[in-house]
Amino acid sequence: MFHAAQDELFKRRSRKLTDKMIADSKELRDSEIARSNSELDRQSIMLMAAILIATAIGSISHSLLRGRARPIVTIASAIKAPAGSDLDMDIPERISGMK
Repeated sequence: MFHAAQDELFKRRSRKLTDKMIADSKELRDSEIARSNSELDRQSIMLMAAILIATAIGSISHSLLRGRARPIVTIASAIKAPAGSDLDMDIPERISGMK
């Protein structure tokens, strides 16, 4: 009888400890998932910001370089024309975009 009571007490305490460990484990798991989701959201925002900045820099660079390239193309055409025996080509005194 004494052993049966001890066994029952042991089983109840074991169940309580097991239930507590399971509850603590679930709580820890949920907090880790929440932390990971928060970090993922932060990284997603940083990635979107980096892509936006890179796109803006690329667009500005393209616009500036295109404006700088136009006079160079005009000069190159003016240089090539006489080389190709086209001596009647007009060469502008001032090319727009150049100072």
